Amino acid sequence: MTTSVTRQVIAAISKGPCAAILRPAGFRRSSPHFWRDTGGINHAINFQASQWNAGRSGQFTINLGVSAPALYQAFTGRTFPKNRGTALWPIFMRLGQFIHGTDRWWEVNSAADAHVVGEEVAA
Repeated sequence: MTTSVTRQVIAAISKGPCAAILRPAGFRRSSPHFWRDTGGINHAINFQASQWNAGRSGQFTINLGVSAPALYQAFTGRTFPKNRGTALWPIFMRLGQFIHGTDRWWEVNSAADAHVVGEEVAA
């Protein structure tokens, strides 16, 4: 099965421009997501591809999450996952909402330059 353009761009962005700014801030990459634990509080940055993506074009957004093991367990009834980047986050907001007050989806297609999109996302 061929990976969609959206998934390819997300992978390139998470390995490149986003990793460059997030790793120094203590984030770990769990492909393609990021997470960090700061004193028992966990932060996540999660890439979400649109469910309407086609093979050659699509959209993605970025989710921000905050949790703690006890909060997560109370919220879900399960233990905190080993791959923190894939957890459901009781405190959740989209990056666009946080920065601009509106949701933000990046559009990509087969002509998209992942580096250019990645620099925009990282900024």
